[in-house]
Amino acid sequence: MPPGIKERLHLLTPLFEEGVLLVYLFGSLLKSEISRDVDLAVLPAKEDLGSLREKVYEALDTLRIDLVNLKTASPLLRFEVIKTGVLIYKKDEGIENDFELNTIKEYRDTIHLRKMQAKMLEERINRWS
Repeated sequence: MPPGIKERLHLLTPLFEEGVLLVYLFGSLLKSEISRDVDLAVLPAKEDLGSLREKVYEALDTLRIDLVNLKTASPLLRFEVIKTGVLIYKKDEGIENDFELNTIKEYRDTIHLRKMQAKMLEERINRWS
């Protein structure tokens, strides 16, 4: 990864001002200086991310970018992003609070489904072992 990615994150703010509500940095870049990619979770104002990916590539000077659309991400991934990630852009305070509260609620509401899936997977593995 090109050096100085963390230092260049502020260059992304103007890209987010139109069409983006929230952006979180998450993943390996937060854990160490040595990272294979930049993981950004984006809550777009519309359904898709449009040309944002290309603009981020140019601003950070790397093609190793993983953009996650928070509108279409699973409750588990959204929860992990807000739990372990760092918010680097927000349109306003209300959007952040609403998104995080709704994410936590949906995560809790679907815990039983994930437990059922895990149990079914374990049973299937045991049958084939």
